[in-house]
Amino acid sequence: MMLYREISWWYWAVTSVLLIAGLAGRFEAFYLATALSVVQVVHFRLRHGSFGAFPVQVRLAYTAMLMLALWAPMNWLFWLPAVGTPAQVLFGYCTLARCLSLLPWNRREPLSGGLLRRTFLSAPVRGSVMQGLPETFERSQHAHNPGENIMNTPLNEVVVHINETVDDATLDELEQDIRRDQGVISVGRRPNQNHLMVVVYDSAAARASGILHAFRERGLHAQLIGM
Repeated sequence: MMLYREISWWYWAVTSVLLIAGLAGRFEAFYLATALSVVQVVHFRLRHGSFGAFPVQVRLAYTAMLMLALWAPMNWLFWLPAVGTPAQVLFGYCTLARCLSLLPWNRREPLSGGLLRRTFLSAPVRGSVMQGLPETFERSQHAHNPGENIMNTPLNEVVVHINETVDDATLDELEQDIRRDQGVISVGRRPNQNHLMVVVYDSAAARASGILHAFRERGLHAQLIGM
């Protein structure tokens, strides 16, 4: 689950090192971690074009937590990201993203035991902003009409089935290529299901049919699943 080719992975990896250094007694490292988190917010706001985009929401919440922890009575709070950030770096499991998915503007079903179980126990999807979250979270990101909710963003997710048997190295290159296409937010694969690729995209800038065409342009025989 280590996406070391992604700039986001390096942001989190460096932040993890800084937080651990801070806990080891180098308090200035906490300021550097906070500054780096602000850089992440700006970077991903420019990339996604909206503060309502879920990756930006995650980084805003993370930055706010670090800023709060800089206040002396709240220094203990640094332990939370110091544990959670390495988990994101090593395993792709982001507790903060899963918590944010439960906020009213990010879901479209009432809170329930089943929703909580699916939110926190579902396995992360490699390279996917959706973190393996419940399908209801995906639907909550759709902008049904412009004035419905300013926090909703037009994210959508499709699963592409690749007919050919492709080795991991080639699939990694394919992920990187597709990720560069216009409107694509993230690309990932489920463990032990190399024929299936999950693509999250901005439906205002891309279409599912266009994503499928991108696979076929690369010489693959592929179909959309669940469309």
